[in-house]
This record gives sequence, structure tokens and C-alpha cells, in this order.
Amino acid sequence: MKMGLGVGLGQSLAMTPQLQQAIRMLQMSNLELSAQIQQMIEINPLLELPEEGGDSEPDDGESEIESVDYELGDTQLLPDDLGVDADWSQIYPDHTSGSGSLGDESTEFYGAAQVDLRSRLLEQMSTRPLSATDQQICAELIDSIDDRGYLATEIHEIVESLNLRMTDIQIDEDEVLVVLKLIQHCDPAGVGARDLPECLRLQLELGALEIDSDAKIWALALVGAHEHLSSQDIRRLQKVTQLSLEQVKTAIAVLRQLDPEPGIGVSDSGSVPPPDVIVTGLKDQYRVFLNPDTLPRVGFCQVYVQMIDRQKDTPDQQFLKNNYSEAKQFMRSVIERNRSVVLVASAIVEAQKQFLEQGEAFMKPLILREIADQVGLHESTVSRITTAKTMLTPRGLYELKYFFSSHVTGSTGQECSSTAISANIKELIGAEDPKNPLSDSRLTAMLAERNIEVARRTVAKYRESMGISSSTDRKKVI
Repeated sequence: MKMGLGVGLGQSLAMTPQLQQAIRMLQMSNLELSAQIQQMIEINPLLELPEEGGDSEPDDGESEIESVDYELGDTQLLPDDLGVDADWSQIYPDHTSGSGSLGDESTEFYGAAQVDLRSRLLEQMSTRPLSATDQQICAELIDSIDDRGYLATEIHEIVESLNLRMTDIQIDEDEVLVVLKLIQHCDPAGVGARDLPECLRLQLELGALEIDSDAKIWALALVGAHEHLSSQDIRRLQKVTQLSLEQVKTAIAVLRQLDPEPGIGVSDSGSVPPPDVIVTGLKDQYRVFLNPDTLPRVGFCQVYVQMIDRQKDTPDQQFLKNNYSEAKQFMRSVIERNRSVVLVASAIVEAQKQFLEQGEAFMKPLILREIADQVGLHESTVSRITTAKTMLTPRGLYELKYFFSSHVTGSTGQECSSTAISANIKELIGAEDPKNPLSDSRLTAMLAERNIEVARRTVAKYRESMGISSSTDRKKVI
């Protein structure tokens, strides 16, 4: 084998720290962004929070920013001559969908969105000494954990996704598994499991139950023989695990105390985080804006800005210039993030007007690509924007992801949202005669009358997913 040196040309995409920062901001909720802003203020002397009761009127610098023609496809987020008194909370306050004037409509709180595990896991993992690479792996893993607490994406798919974005370094499965192990030691016990046996094993190993060591060993043995556990074949379990009848019964009793879906119990209806986006108005006069209570106002410190011109060719001037440049880039990223969030939220409101006015039965099928094409962003960007954010509407509080429901193609080729199908089935069953409940065939026919053409087996699938029993079981004789 010959060894030699050669020269070749190739193309690669390197993500600058500024671009990485902007991408991370897209995924942040308002509260997470607020924490990021506070952290930036602490380390950068050129940024500060305005004093309470101070003058909040925009100056010439702010007016100049507001007058800029803005296109989301532009590579330049904001002009280089960003005013030193720029306040992003005034730059893009809201967006109105539809026409007509709007008053100060009040939005009544009708319901609460399901609070997922993401913020809780991120908070716990923030205390771990992770490298920059491991932090990105951690964020990708947590985003892949569903509401039940399970890792819903295969490890190799996560590796591929990371390597597509992190072109300067290649991630392997072992690195991802190491970070996953750390997440699996977070609360609640069992989170991050890839299947039910692993979920139960994690809970046993982490001491989710106060049981003696023998019972724990017996329960772990049964988890190892999980293929026979679901059928509860006691004799087979005894043979495989070499446990006595009493030991198997004790182990089964222990497993029944574990939580098969540890993520479900995380939601706390008494502690709902504030919404990121607020929608007010009715019909064609919806107003969409960021929740001002969750985002601090921030501006440049005038004292240090003026010192830049006074300190000529000194180390202090260079220090202030570097921090000013960093602060200006940070402000650009924040403004771009906020504009993008409002733009995407406005497009969602426009697409789901019927839902906001008439309820779940009128939810339209919607995919990320439709919104991406409409607002001129990449589909992955829209996905990041709709992650971990909620929107308070006149109908209630919802996660932005909620509005992207899967769809079913009917026999005539029309598409219908799965949310709308479920809502219609639930409505029809709720109004049925208990002594003569509707069969799946009858439900199929009644849905067809509402222009929802789906097969009987599809109706049965949605009925079962909502935990509604068959017509035979629902029938009440008395």
C-alpha cells in the first residue's frame, strides 16, 4: 500500500457561532429566551435593562429600524447601523391578520395546553457539565421525547440529523447513548426509555419504589422476560426466571406499581406557564403578538457607547468595540427570532380560522411545509419555531404543534384532519341514544353526511384511540 499526499477541492457548510446562536433562539420559548437575555446582560456591559418608569418612546434609531423593508429570506437580519437605543420589544410588537380596526379585546382563558417534559428536562440537564457538542446532542434527544416520556426517534436517525447540521464534527451513536444515559437519570424516573421494558427497568434501578432488594431483583428478572410478561403466563415466567410462584406474584405486584408512561404525570394544571404568543379578536380581525410579560426590554448602555468614541486606540476602546459588535449581533438574532415567531403564528391563525371560530371539528389538515412555503422559511426552521411554544387564543391555550394535525385521505380523495375526525366521532357518540348506541358502520355513514369520507376501520381506530368502547359495550339496558 502506497502512502502519499494530495490536494483536493470540496465544499462544506460551516456554521458560525452567530448562526448557531440564532438557530438556538428559534427553539427557545419566551421564558428560555428571557433567561438567555438576562445571561447576556450579565456578561456584556454594552447591554442593559431600561430603568423602571424610563422614557420608552422610540428614538430616531428605533424608527430607522422599523422603516426597514423586511424579507425573511434576507441573509442580513438587520442593517449594520442598528441604533444604539434599539429596543426590540417595540420593533415588532404585533401582527394583524385580516382587516378592520381592533380595540383592546380581552382574551378569556378557556383551557390549558399540555405542558411537555422539555423545559423540565432542560432545566435538570443545565446543571450537568456538558460540552458544546453534548449540549446540542442533549437538545436533540429531549426534542425527540414524546409526551409519554419515551424516546420516539431511533438513535441512528438522531445521529444523522445531528451530522447534517454539525458539519464541523461527526457524531457517532456512542456519544448519543452517553448523553441519553444522563437524561435517563433525570426526573421522572423512566423518562427517555426506548420501550416499556427499559422504562420499567429504569424505574426499578433508580429506586422509584421503596421495596426490598429481593423484590427488586425478582421484578428485574420479570422485565428481562417481558415477552412472557404481557400474557402473564406464570408457569413460563417461573421456568424462564427460575423464580417460585410466590416470587413471581410479588414481582408482578411490584411492576403494577410502576408508571408505564412517566411523562404523562408531569403536567401540572395548577402551574401552567404563560403563553408565548397571544391571539385576540374574532372572525377576520385576529391580532397576533408576542406576550410582553414574558420578554424583558433590553437596550444599549449609553455610558459605554459614548466611551467608544472618547477612548481612542486604547485597549478599553477595543474591549468596548468587541462587546458592542457582539451585543448588536445578539440584538439582531433576538429581533429575527421574534419576527419569525409572530409571522409563523399569524400564518397558523390564518390557516385555522375555522377551528378558532367553530371548534376542533373544523380543524384543517396542516403540515409544516405549507406554513414554510407561505412565510418563505425552510421547513426545519418552522419546526424549530413551533417547538416548546404555546399560543393563547379566544378558544384556549394550545401548543403551536397542536395545529399541525395528521390527515386522512377519504375515498373521494379529500383530506380531513385527524383532530376533526376525532372531534366529530366524539360529538356523535356523545349525542347517541344509550339504549341504541351508534355502531362504527353507522358512525361512518353519519360522518359521510358531514363530508368526511373515511372507512369503517378508520372510525374504529379513532374511537379506540380515544378510549371509547364499542357500541355493544356502550349499550345500556336500563
